[in-house]
Amino acid sequence: MSAKVIYNYNFKGGTGKTTLSVIEAYLLSQNNRDILFVDLDPQSNATDMFNVTFKTEMNPTTPLVDGLTKGNLANTIIKLD
Repeated sequence: MSAKVIYNYNFKGGTGKTTLSVIEAYLLSQNNRDILFVDLDPQSNATDMFNVTFKTEMNPTTPLVDGLTKGNLANTIIKLD
């Protein structure tokens, strides 16, 4: 199976991009799809939504930007089941 990329974007705030993205990722995961969700929003609202949904406290040990600049993303990834 090939990878698919889904973008939800709009330059205006408050249009539901984060909510839509989290719902899409959750529903796809419920259909046995592997999901890579990248929350680039400094407010981390998607991360907060996943914390509530999966009853966890996701706190990566390394911010994504640090992992990208250092070339090591291992400590920026949080796996959810």
